[in-house]
Amino acid sequence: MISKQMVAWGESGSSIREIAAYGERRAAEIGPENVYNFAIGNPSIDPPDCVQEAVERLLHTVPPTQLHAYAPAPGMASVREKVAAYLTDTFGEAYRAQDIYMTDGASSALAILTRALMGPGDEAIVFAPYFPEYAVYAEAAGGSVRVVPCRADTFALDLDALAAAVTEKTALLILNSPNNPSGVIVSRPELEALAALLREKQAQYGHPIYIIADEPYRELVYGGVEVPFLPAIYPNAIYCYSYSKTLSLPGERVGFLALHPAMDDYAAVHAAVLGAGRALGYICVSSLFQLAVAECLGQTADISAYAANRELIYGALTDMGYACARPDGAFYLFLKSPEPDARAFCRRAMDYDILLVPGDDFGCPGYARLAYCVARSQLERSLPAFRKLAESYGAHGIRVTEPDQVEDALRQANFANKKRRPRALGDAVFARMVSGVHGVGVHIVIDDLAVVLLLLLNVVEHAAGVGIAKLEHARVVQVRGVLFHREHVRAQVAVVLLLRGLGVVVGRRERRRHGRGVHRGGDGAALHLRERVEMLLLDLRDLFEQVFQLRVIGAGGVAVVLVHAQLLLSFEIFE
Repeated sequence: MISKQMVAWGESGSSIREIAAYGERRAAEIGPENVYNFAIGNPSIDPPDCVQEAVERLLHTVPPTQLHAYAPAPGMASVREKVAAYLTDTFGEAYRAQDIYMTDGASSALAILTRALMGPGDEAIVFAPYFPEYAVYAEAAGGSVRVVPCRADTFALDLDALAAAVTEKTALLILNSPNNPSGVIVSRPELEALAALLREKQAQYGHPIYIIADEPYRELVYGGVEVPFLPAIYPNAIYCYSYSKTLSLPGERVGFLALHPAMDDYAAVHAAVLGAGRALGYICVSSLFQLAVAECLGQTADISAYAANRELIYGALTDMGYACARPDGAFYLFLKSPEPDARAFCRRAMDYDILLVPGDDFGCPGYARLAYCVARSQLERSLPAFRKLAESYGAHGIRVTEPDQVEDALRQANFANKKRRPRALGDAVFARMVSGVHGVGVHIVIDDLAVVLLLLLNVVEHAAGVGIAKLEHARVVQVRGVLFHREHVRAQVAVVLLLRGLGVVVGRRERRRHGRGVHRGGDGAALHLRERVEMLLLDLRDLFEQVFQLRVIGAGGVAVVLVHAQLLLSFEIFE
């Protein structure tokens, strides 16, 4: 009978490839130069010269009957010896030819290892965001995945969450560094802490817990950031590698997996790898390209183009107001969606012919992946479209405003339309608060109490909204240097402040200030507007100090000064 599971996987397909295919159809309609396809991580730079030279030399020196013959199932002996020697020389771990199994890229290595190390009922732990095929490989092996979210915004490992997730059923973890889709690299201290935790769990449950170190982007790093070699820290880590990215050979499907000689149950794992490769049909990798990559060990394509692309797109998008972690490796940006539904954001992006992949596919809702392994000209052409996309959200999303526009809005506080003034000025103020512009002081003098009141309420509304959105999946997160604490932020904060500011009784009692002290009393609706402003300023001070970790000074009378890491904003109010 037909497998229902395979039908389900076949019908669901891959969102990444479906979006990329849509991009091809759209390009045929309006021209490829007008479609900004950032959906698929397909290298855009040429392989290094060594690849072409090796292929040409092999074609002219090796008899075709040998060059195109079957290779041994685990790979050609001469190639495995060279790979083992390279790993030993590079990382100081004594690998042997028998420890190496040549594969059709890293994907087949992952499929082999999950099949070799998992059985029915076993669990594989993955850290979100993660490559979506991990779940397919684990489930195809009869097991399941348990997703452990990384820390919000930074995407660092959450070891407390991991400790709670590891059970007797845990057979393995899959760790991808540099990460697809975030570009984040797991640091050595994180890996050392991870190794210590797993050793404790192994002792507790009485069986090995393996790590699959999925590292096809190992050489794609920027600024000299270290990518620690995990098997040197934790011998139960199995190293998976592909030449798809580093040599720009994604279509040739060449990679390998390496078993550490000191790993637990080596003989059984080795036999299981051979058996899984046999069961899946992952045998006899191309002899030609095995030999070719063996002559190019340690070399990479010229990744300077990726580094330049990273600087261009990260700088441009963050200047516009988009939020994302700065990638240290790979060739992806993981953008924070300006609305909770990242799929809706990606659909809206399509209206501007920008193709992104929703973070939901990577186990991380609320984000979208952008692959910047494209021609620089495409990135440059896309920037006006990204700006229009951001502007389409207006005050309901990330409110993108250029620094000079912010300055203009702040200087023109008293423009004619008083009904529009508070909203526009509030948007500008909050844009400055999250823009990343440092050391800027702005002094605003407004002669209309109502305008000031509404302006401050608008800023609070923005701040509370961002705080709440950021706290859906994390206890403590950081946005542009501002900490938002889940235990303090509640949705009703903005509502209460709005009601108080408009003179509506909240609870039945309102705060009134006398000199330096504060006491309860009176009906808020009956208070003079000036007194309501004073109470609002006190509420703001408490909010920014206690909730948003900002400092408020000079709240005497009806003047307030907000000091942010990136903003100095002073209000003076005159009747």
